[in-house]
Amino acid sequence: GTRDQINVAKSLIEDIVDQVQQSQQRIEASLSKREPRLPPKSPENVKNIDSPKVERISPVPGQPDSQFEVYVSAMVDPSRFWLQIVGPKATELDCLVEEMTEYYNKPENRKMHLLDHVNKGDLVAAIFQYDNKWYRAEVLNINDTDSSDKKVELYYVDYGDTDILPCSELYELRTDFLRLHFQAIECFLARVEPVGENWSEEAVDKFEECTHVAQWKKLSAKINGYSVREKTRAKREGSPVPGVDLFEINNEQDIDVADELVKAGVALFKKDVDLRTSSRATSISNISVASSS
Repeated sequence: GTRDQINVAKSLIEDIVDQVQQSQQRIEASLSKREPRLPPKSPENVKNIDSPKVERISPVPGQPDSQFEVYVSAMVDPSRFWLQIVGPKATELDCLVEEMTEYYNKPENRKMHLLDHVNKGDLVAAIFQYDNKWYRAEVLNINDTDSSDKKVELYYVDYGDTDILPCSELYELRTDFLRLHFQAIECFLARVEPVGENWSEEAVDKFEECTHVAQWKKLSAKINGYSVREKTRAKREGSPVPGVDLFEINNEQDIDVADELVKAGVALFKKDVDLRTSSRATSISNISVASSS
């Protein structure tokens, strides 16, 4: 093209780059305001969730080693934890939580969304008693022993943790609060297994320390296989759970979480896996996120 056309093209590209940088800065600024979420440590009775609108990680074709930034939002042990992908959806989630908290904190609004009864599998609005904010939750189990006010086990669909609340403290979820796909992605740590039959308390503590659970510290993740989750509901097939390599982001050299567990003597490398790991690439464009049906 002519010099003028080239200059126009360069100007357009510079504008696009500037817009992308500004968008990234807005996301960073928003996520930096997140407060630590303090769930019950290592919940024992987390149930499998197979919800219709859950974010899932889809590797880009031809880029098997793609890496992306995540938060570890909840955990049971290194074989079962939940990730949130760092990016625009995480920012949308923060806005949703703020909106829900402002709405359900008003008694007149709660009065409009009283529930006569709840059933297993229902989606509800529920407070998280460790930070007094309102979240989307799924009913896992209902304890019928206390007829005066039944206790309900909840799964917080955007974080992966669980809690137990009285039925009277659950409210109907306003339909527009379902606009965002559930953000908690269940995963397992690839390449390693427990030293014994089950993960030790030391292993759980070490994993929690390395991954900064619910502290909103970025880690780098890479998909490294899938496992099939057992079927949890009638007429529904089990869904694949991604195995991931996790890395603590460090200016000098990223720290491989699996390697740290093995060095600490609380995990073993599986015998049938490739122990090679690639260097980190933090571009969020290296993955695509889709909704599962």
